Amino acid sequence: MQKFQSWREFLSTVISDRDEKFRLAQELNVTPLTLTRWVQGASTPQTQQLQSLLQALPRYQKTLHPLIAKEFEQMDLAVPGLTNQVIDIPSVFYAHVLSGSTALSHPIRFWSLANMVIQQALGQLDPLRLGLVIKVVCCMPPSGRGRILSLRESLGLGTSTRGSLEHTSVLLGAGSLASYAVISHQSVVIDRLADYDLFPAQERTPDEMSAAAHPIERGMRVAGCLFMASTQEGYFTPTRLSLLHRYADLLALVFASEDFYDIQAFDLQPMPPAQDQLRYLSSFRPRMAEVMVEATKAAQPIDTLRAEQQVWQQFEALFLDLPS
Repeated sequence: MQKFQSWREFLSTVISDRDEKFRLAQELNVTPLTLTRWVQGASTPQTQQLQSLLQALPRYQKTLHPLIAKEFEQMDLAVPGLTNQVIDIPSVFYAHVLSGSTALSHPIRFWSLANMVIQQALGQLDPLRLGLVIKVVCCMPPSGRGRILSLRESLGLGTSTRGSLEHTSVLLGAGSLASYAVISHQSVVIDRLADYDLFPAQERTPDEMSAAAHPIERGMRVAGCLFMASTQEGYFTPTRLSLLHRYADLLALVFASEDFYDIQAFDLQPMPPAQDQLRYLSSFRPRMAEVMVEATKAAQPIDTLRAEQQVWQQFEALFLDLPS
């Protein structure tokens, strides 16, 4: 790896890419010429501009931060990715969620508020966009046997240095990290790659290095869990786990009372791998349209939320019948 003598020399290699130079200039609110002058030593950035430069180049923090500190020993640059300092959830955000939980109608309350919560969580837990995905996992309604057999990834958002991470909903079953969090009523953490062996049904993407989940509950009744996965090993420190716990508690306001279940209602079963599920889930929308048409023909029209729930129950039954 190339050795750099100064942060200016390092920056010169970064802005040699014209697109990256213009991206940096836009994020730092300076002109491309200013970046060139910094490299040449013709001008010196202010402390806040150096702070912004570090935040705009998250992949190079460990290289760039010491080089800046070498020239500006008197400056105290606080970098979230390096200091691991995570603040509490802003009180004004609590107020927004509380207000929405009483003002919004049932059909839109969950999707509107849950999306708002995980967007806020992403901003706090991954301010440098190093790579974090957050998913809200819900309990599937009880089957004909009156037991909850699986969990469903209802929505998710992510960040990375390459842009937003795509989210695809699948069903989760016994042996997944989410199932352990729901059944145990406590946070469960995968801190490093070797720990994934402890959760046989927990699938990971190639970039995923650590993960954590915390139940969403009221008293001893559970509605699901809040799941997070990071591209950084050992990312879920006690401070970040505390914040995960608070966001899970906040999400409990988003769910309806009937979405919470006693622990005795759970009989989680193994689910097929996500890749196998997705082959079947490609027919989700046609199935949903068919359910709504049939309901209309029977003079019992249903809304999209109810139709979606029925289709997920169809897939749950299908996945349970598949060979192991």
